[in-house]
Formats: sequence, structure tokens, C-alpha cells
Amino acid sequence: MNTSTDQHLMKGIMSAAYHVRQAYGPGLPESAYQFALVDELRKRGIQAEHKAMDKNASVLVENSLLLGLRCVDHITAGHSKQLSSCLRKLRFKRGLLLNFNSTFIRQGAYPVSL
Repeated sequence: MNTSTDQHLMKGIMSAAYHVRQAYGPGLPESAYQFALVDELRKRGIQAEHKAMDKNASVLVENSLLLGLRCVDHITAGHSKQLSSCLRKLRFKRGLLLNFNSTFIRQGAYPVSL
């Protein structure tokens, strides 16, 4: 993907995540956000599918980006390591952790790269 496509995809993902967070609020199980986010991304014309990686709620976007979904007080190094492990298994270079328990979804977005 080129930079323009990447930026467009990230804007779409963040907009969809914002919409889901606004609609459902904080505190739900991660799997609830997973189903809602996949549905919202698909409505926006973005290819997305549920991915169960090591019992973690994940979303595969455009077969190139893995989203690790969390609903925790704080993202830790352990969360990043889990996503990195999943990225290696899939042979992907990049992922994004999204914490739906953050006050603002942008504050809860953490890119992870290999």
C-alpha cells in the first residue's frame, strides 16, 4: 500500500472505532467491540473479518493490518508483545492496538510494527 492509501485506511479505521465507542461506551467485553467494529468497517466499504488470535479479540483489515482490541484501564507492554506475536504468526509488519476503555479513542490507539 502507498502512503495515501494507508492514511485513508487509518482514517476509516479510526472513524469507525470512534463511532463504535460513541455508540456503545466503555466497559463491554472486547468481543462485543470486535463484532461492532467489523460491522462498522464493512458498512464503510473496508474489508474486515473477525480473527481469534490467542483468545484475544482481533480484527483483520484489508488482509494487511491486524487490530488488537482491548478494554482495559491502561495498555501495557504485555499487550504490545501479544500483538507483536500475532503479527509474526501472520507474517504481517504492522498492527494497531485500540483500547475502547479510553476516554477518547485516539488516545487509546497504539501502533505496533515489526
